[in-house]
Amino acid sequence: MPIIMSLSKRLAIIIGDHATVEEARNIDRMAAVIALKMNEYGVIVTSVLLASILGNVFETILAMMLFAVFRKYSGGFHFNNIDVCFLVTTALFVIPPMIKLPVDVLTALNLISLIVVTGKIRGKMSNKIVCLVIVGAGFMLQSSAVSITIVAACILLLRGGEAVERTTSEYPRPLS
Repeated sequence: MPIIMSLSKRLAIIIGDHATVEEARNIDRMAAVIALKMNEYGVIVTSVLLASILGNVFETILAMMLFAVFRKYSGGFHFNNIDVCFLVTTALFVIPPMIKLPVDVLTALNLISLIVVTGKIRGKMSNKIVCLVIVGAGFMLQSSAVSITIVAACILLLRGGEAVERTTSEYPRPLS
């Protein structure tokens, strides 16, 4: 069992011991939600911590924010193992700011992203517009971290998955 899932299951059991009977019935669902939150916050904290050590916090945070917004509106491939997701995502935010690419390579990466976004994103026009604005930011900023992160998001978009709009009823009910 992946490390994050194992820890979240333990936390869910501890929380379940102090919950009402109805809330405690769904330990697996609670564990899944805890695992997702541990993954999200873990990636953020680990990436910022490593970026602080490496001296590139601003670019790491910028790439992280653009990636998160891009993925929200584009969708894309998700790893089956949450630990692999944690490691790959953290590496995706920490490594690109250390790479300095020439302007012509950045332009090529941004053009690849533009082609993928215009050809792959279906559905609501607003989703495509948001993603195109992010790709445009890659052209304007001429940042290796931004361009590499966006092209990586586009590669994950090519691998599969689409943006999913959820209603509040699909999210687990929080414990009170």
